[in-house]
Amino acid sequence: MNIFISADDKYILPAQVMLTSFFKNNNSETHTIYFMHRNTQQENINKLEALVKTFNSEFVPIQITADNFKDFTATERFPIEVYFRLSIPSLLPETEERALWLDVDLIVNKSLFDFYNQPFDEKVFIACRDTYVKEEHIKKLGLSSCETYINSGVILFNLPVMRKVTLNDYYKFFEGNKDVIVFPDQDILNSFFENQIKILESDNYNVQILDWRRNDYDLNSASIIHYVGPFKPWSKVYTNPAAEMWDKYYALTFNKGKSYILLQKLHRKFEKKISAPLRKFVLEIYNKSDLLKTIRRLLKLSLKRNF
Repeated sequence: MNIFISADDKYILPAQVMLTSFFKNNNSETHTIYFMHRNTQQENINKLEALVKTFNSEFVPIQITADNFKDFTATERFPIEVYFRLSIPSLLPETEERALWLDVDLIVNKSLFDFYNQPFDEKVFIACRDTYVKEEHIKKLGLSSCETYINSGVILFNLPVMRKVTLNDYYKFFEGNKDVIVFPDQDILNSFFENQIKILESDNYNVQILDWRRNDYDLNSASIIHYVGPFKPWSKVYTNPAAEMWDKYYALTFNKGKSYILLQKLHRKFEKKISAPLRKFVLEIYNKSDLLKTIRRLLKLSLKRNF
């Protein structure tokens, strides 16, 4: 499989865990991992390469020139790297017909062979619906329905078709619609290719978990668990039971024992004692100053008495 990922230095750890989960469940063949980056430290690139080679697969780092995307809007939540997937079709030779993009804030829990090799049915790419998009946002984008709006965290690209569109085409669209674009690459792909996307009936290949807002999933049967939104399972405060799957692959990645998983489960149970509003507040102010760190420690000690 041709697998494309991207991460800055802050996201190397989740990238390692995601790749481990992918290889553990897709070990019947060798793969090529294309790592798209802007200025990731060589030390971190080496970590990813070493992991990939452990599974007898090929690692190809691709340094992307930020100037190619300088006219696109970037924020702390959506850095310039989110646009890199738009250039994937131009990075592979004409002989390659498909490539799979995977966000690094997800876990691959099953084989992706069937997903990767399914027919495109003359569509430009294959993806799953976005679970949390709001009708108001869909209307602003001028799209017809939430049911046809996809999440861009897992995308199987039909390369021969996608090569017909250039990065400049995407930018022209972005420039004309930037006032209504909220989720940069995702809004662009949904709007630019409306009615040209093969949308899967099930979200099995992109089960989206937004911290405590969702628990209606079968964790073990899901092929891909995607931790969307600003709260992530590797952060200090994350309480959704789906974090157990991330903890499992973290332990496999860094050779932690079963005791680590148990301790993490207890830790998350403790964190759940904090109410949702307070948890949001704590996360927003977390690490802002030494004083706030002290307040958080005192809060933990106070809650621990009732644990």
